[in-house]
Amino acid sequence: PAPYRISARHRRPSVSEGPTIIFLIRIRHMKISRSGFTLVELLITLAVVAIVLALATPTLREVILNNQRSTQLNAIMSSLNVARAAAVQRGVNAIVCITDGATPPDCDTSATTWEDGWIVFADTNGDAAYEADPNGNGAWDDGEDFLISHHKPLPDGATLRGDSAEVTRSITFDARGFCASCPQDVDDDEQPTLQLCDARAEAEARGVRIAWTGRAQIIDSDIDCP
Repeated sequence: PAPYRISARHRRPSVSEGPTIIFLIRIRHMKISRSGFTLVELLITLAVVAIVLALATPTLREVILNNQRSTQLNAIMSSLNVARAAAVQRGVNAIVCITDGATPPDCDTSATTWEDGWIVFADTNGDAAYEADPNGNGAWDDGEDFLISHHKPLPDGATLRGDSAEVTRSITFDARGFCASCPQDVDDDEQPTLQLCDARAEAEARGVRIAWTGRAQIIDSDIDCP
């Protein structure tokens, strides 16, 4: 008689085929999950981000303004100290004055806005005015004023003004290191002051007060902003 054959449909899987078939069966019955955000979740997330940004923006602005203020105060103090040291070293007056942005720079005798920039120079010829290369030979000669430093304008929004006639346009240090343009025998709160302000006005304003002895110090009160 013909040998009995088992059809492929009723045949038991071999040992090697078994795991493959089981895997395919599991895949067939597996539920595929899909993850993501609902519209409500997305709106809530955006609202939280907006709140955080709104809270962080003023703080960031304060940090930027404070850093700018520190940089500007350091520049003012540095210029005053350099002028004082140069006066003593060279034995002549040294002057810090507002400049008008000309090239080469000079003192602006009519301006009162220190924020436009300033220069520091040794007033070798004693005329209280800076003149670069008066004989036009392109070099510094004995007896000519010597430019020590030139500070560029402050950023927009910052103002730097003198609070009295002694520091309105210039500040002079003599060969002893004293402030020759500052009054003597006055109370500390009456000493001439350069007043530095930004968009926050008096609340965060600072000043550089200059004593007749030539010493400068930073203050944070009794400041008027324009």
